[in-house]
Amino acid sequence: MLRSSPSVVPFSGSLVHASLALALLGGCSDQDLTSLGQVSGGPQPAILVEPLSIDFGSVADGQSEVRQFTVTNVGDATLVVDSIDLVGNGGFTLLSETLAFELAPIDDDPDAIAVIDVAYSPLADADVTAQALVNSNDEVDAQVPVALAAHSSAPFLTVSPDPHDFGTQYVGLECLEDQVLTLTNTGLEDLVISRIDHVDPSGLITLTDSPVLPLTLAPGAHTTATVTFDAAHADSAQATLSVTSNDPRGVVEAVQYADTAHALTQTDQFVQPDEVPVDILFAIDQSCSMDARLANLQANFSTFIGTINSVTTDWRIGVATLDGGCFNSGFIEITDPDHAQLFQDAVVRGNDLSVSNDERLFTMARDALDASCNSGFMRNGALLHIVFVSDEWEQGPMSAQDMLDHAIAAKGTASAVKMSGIVCPDSGCLDSNGNTYTDGTAGEYLDAVAIGHGVRLDIEASDWGQQVEELATASLAGIGRHELTQIADPTQIQVLVNGAPWTGWHYDAATNSIVFDVSPPAGSTVEVTYGVAIQCQ
Repeated sequence: MLRSSPSVVPFSGSLVHASLALALLGGCSDQDLTSLGQVSGGPQPAILVEPLSIDFGSVADGQSEVRQFTVTNVGDATLVVDSIDLVGNGGFTLLSETLAFELAPIDDDPDAIAVIDVAYSPLADADVTAQALVNSNDEVDAQVPVALAAHSSAPFLTVSPDPHDFGTQYVGLECLEDQVLTLTNTGLEDLVISRIDHVDPSGLITLTDSPVLPLTLAPGAHTTATVTFDAAHADSAQATLSVTSNDPRGVVEAVQYADTAHALTQTDQFVQPDEVPVDILFAIDQSCSMDARLANLQANFSTFIGTINSVTTDWRIGVATLDGGCFNSGFIEITDPDHAQLFQDAVVRGNDLSVSNDERLFTMARDALDASCNSGFMRNGALLHIVFVSDEWEQGPMSAQDMLDHAIAAKGTASAVKMSGIVCPDSGCLDSNGNTYTDGTAGEYLDAVAIGHGVRLDIEASDWGQQVEELATASLAGIGRHELTQIADPTQIQVLVNGAPWTGWHYDAATNSIVFDVSPPAGSTVEVTYGVAIQCQ
């Protein structure tokens, strides 16, 4: 219990008063000091703390208020205050330099009173409470609490929910889950939000929608931000939303959690073939402006085939220039005598004739894939590479996506289809008089190259040697690929060749395939183990 004496002692003489107060506000005691004699067992210190509660009232943002409490020894032996501890800060600060001291009995030294200064600066909204705990050698009241209270009128940002746990989700494609975070001004003054940042090292949780800044929220008003969890790969995520405003606390943070796991693990096994087949379809514009350009294609055929032969001799080439899509000279193989001459003849077949589709190469290529006269051209396990050659834009009814979809349907798998173009540069093609066609851009052919993962070559180039090498390389780029049976998590793929790890490969997400940059030996057993990404609706 606390002791009291009959009178209040003035603060003078040997007063213990270590203060950094911003403002000194007097307070009267609600307890009388009562002189106590010796307690049983000999002289004892007796602590008196007053007042036992301090209410700072309402304090505006940016302001600071100081209040005091006193410590007096109303016993008959020296009082030793070991410490004064602040519990539950919230904007309260003990300003006194010395929080451990000794006090003689008040009867021996009427000036022996310690004054402790407490300051409050708003760091939180609404009602805030804390305690100053005075610890001493008083055997009866070894710890005396002083209750502190204040009310802040500052702006105060509350983010809800915080934290938010998305839980565990299977790795999948477009398995997205949104969470709306509400940012509310729960203070009593306008809140000005100047910046919002979001960080997640795993990349699984992202900020997908946030308000336009700066933004002022009146007391009680709110705004929202949306975070999205995408289970794109196996990992644990911890994201932090950081909001900078005029909230006295500065940056306010909110945390989101998530975990991902694989539904199952899949192992696909393949045998690396000896001679990997490739089927190449040339769809060629035979309009009058093409004469000189086709001569370049004819002259460089040997370079084109030579590059392909360096990897595989199991190739077929079909050339379509006429309505109906039937190949000129049938399809050409390495076993055909003088296959280079066959190609040269096929390229110019139909020149200057009445051909409806000579500037509708998508239609011509579609018909070539469907025509019974080309039966047997496409082979199981072979890459289909369609090459469009024109100095005009595609003038038929089909789009590039229509063309790709038709080729995939004819082939049976997207991973075995590639589309390239020998077409006009962005500046357009030149006519025989050196004038640029106003409509001579590549148009839909550029889209075909992009979605068909092929190459774009310049039909106006003077040196076709390097170009046909690039075209041949593109024809070969897909023949070392293996399409996986399940949708793979790209971060969880392991490739073994004859039981040993193999590094010369990359993953093609567009076709869900393993593509070898360095081909394993013919006849090798290839095992691909990967986490399966589920398909989300």
